[in-house]
Amino acid sequence: MLNRHAKFSSLLFPLLTAASLVLAAPAARAAISITPHDVAGAPGSNVDVTFDFDFGANTLISSFDLGLVFDPALLTLLDGDFYQNGAAVDALNGLDAAGTLIPNFDLSNGSIGVAWYALDSNFQPLPPLALSGTYSLLLSFQLNNNFPIGQDTSVALTLDASDENLDPIDTISKIANVAAVPLPPSLLMMLSGLGMLAVSRVRRSD
Repeated sequence: MLNRHAKFSSLLFPLLTAASLVLAAPAARAAISITPHDVAGAPGSNVDVTFDFDFGANTLISSFDLGLVFDPALLTLLDGDFYQNGAAVDALNGLDAAGTLIPNFDLSNGSIGVAWYALDSNFQPLPPLALSGTYSLLLSFQLNNNFPIGQDTSVALTLDASDENLDPIDTISKIANVAAVPLPPSLLMMLSGLGMLAVSRVRRSD
């Protein structure tokens, strides 16, 4: 596991090498879909918020701006990973090789932003990203203890991108809801039993 700040630098899509970007047929019109998944948990517990990305058969991207916003008064971001076919992937090295990455993290205000451009360090054009199939962005949050039971909050994701012709792709905005719910009765009974056992042992030691 990377540390907290280094991990967010890799909350991005895995990249292909420049050689794999040479395609025998022209790419279709860029099409990206994102599916958010709502979750629920008790205050003090951890939950995983997932966004599934579908890039279709072949999508070429020359730039993107990915942003995430959440309420830091209710949620604490613990970790983040990208997955491809169930396997965790780290795209940091690929992004460094494939273009220019500009991260902008402000976790105290609940904001994560990453911009990427198909440009080298001298601002010369590089091949676009070639993405296909599905990927999952998994964000691990802790529900803060002050999160009111019965209420929910949103984790909002926005993606702006341009295709291989530098034409903008429609902005995608998605929201995953996180709800605070009471602890399950079975867990409450277990915690109650552990508490009674602890009190009993303290009394015996006296």
